[in-house]
Amino acid sequence: MLQNKQIFKRVLPFLFLFILSVGYVGIDLTHRISAPSQAADEDINISFINISAPINTNNVWEWRGVYSVKNYFKEPITTEYKVNWCSESSGIKGASTKECDDHKFNSDFKYTLAHQKVVLDARNTTSKITHQSIDCGRVEIRISDSNKILYQTVYDTGQACPDKKKKSYISFSNTGDFQYQEMLKDLQNVIPEGDLDSELEEYKDDQGDAPPIFGQDNPQTDPITITPDNPDVQPAIDVTNYIIQNCGGRITVANADECMKGLNLGTKNDDLVKQQIILNVAAMARYHLNPYLQCVGFVKAVYAATTGENYSTTGNAASRAGDHGGFKFQNKTNGDPPKAGDMAVWTDGSDGHIAYIVRATDDIIEVVEANRGCDGCIRYKSYPVNTPGLAGWLSKP
Repeated sequence: MLQNKQIFKRVLPFLFLFILSVGYVGIDLTHRISAPSQAADEDINISFINISAPINTNNVWEWRGVYSVKNYFKEPITTEYKVNWCSESSGIKGASTKECDDHKFNSDFKYTLAHQKVVLDARNTTSKITHQSIDCGRVEIRISDSNKILYQTVYDTGQACPDKKKKSYISFSNTGDFQYQEMLKDLQNVIPEGDLDSELEEYKDDQGDAPPIFGQDNPQTDPITITPDNPDVQPAIDVTNYIIQNCGGRITVANADECMKGLNLGTKNDDLVKQQIILNVAAMARYHLNPYLQCVGFVKAVYAATTGENYSTTGNAASRAGDHGGFKFQNKTNGDPPKAGDMAVWTDGSDGHIAYIVRATDDIIEVVEANRGCDGCIRYKSYPVNTPGLAGWLSKP
């Protein structure tokens, strides 16, 4: 029979571990209870490495990373990553210190290849980033929270892109690539043979600023039920509702061709509407690697729906803030008040924005627009006339 001393000796190690565990749990619980609601930026450490970088245009790149938070925190931390692609190269393949500045649009910066939120709810979080592969220039991963940039890393392909200003079409995915080719075939059925390339070239500048990289909205799902000020602009609402109800509220290279085939508003303008949308998406896919409907292409489509006319002037949205093509530009500070059927023009950013007005007062415009809340998305929205960046509106005399 074991003596008390022997029992104690056998139990002692387990008792010690139990006390240690209780102490650790107590300390951990104390840290959690006393932890601040939000972690400080300086407490967040991030590290990413590139584990796959094929130098071609029909694959994907892959990055692996770890987010570590030094101290305990209560509220989840929302971070967002952005993958930028720029043209220039040092000529040496591998890590680089030259950042890719997305404000240098049409010079060094080419496109944002990926952007996504990452929510941290634990002190250690692993993450993976994948994006379209590229065959020139360099790629930067930039991670930020609501306050500042937390982390940047750059990978250089070792090869400069041949033309910084002309962005070329590359395969987006097997589905996107297939749909792009189908789109071109259908365009050839309505555009005279030999003219398709020149048409796409003409449409290549018909773009506006991209939606915010961080915090994009979801596509609109509810149809528009308002009555426009002028019944002549009802077709603009009908086109918008068709896209909301039949195309998931968004037009991209992957769904534009198939979705537009079903457009039948019962007017003689349907074919022109389809052509404007598909030409815009195809041009963006070929020249800019942003394979979704732009604000300019959408406004051209709804203008065609309401008038049966082709708004043929080319150029980005901001360039339209002036008299052109039979339109009179009304400056918001001293021009005529807005009305249904006018086109509102923003001149802020690199390419600006344009939207089609369906209702208006002296102080508020209600518009249908594309590519504002999220990539290629269509929506109805109201704006105060004093909205920053809104320069005025185009109207027919």
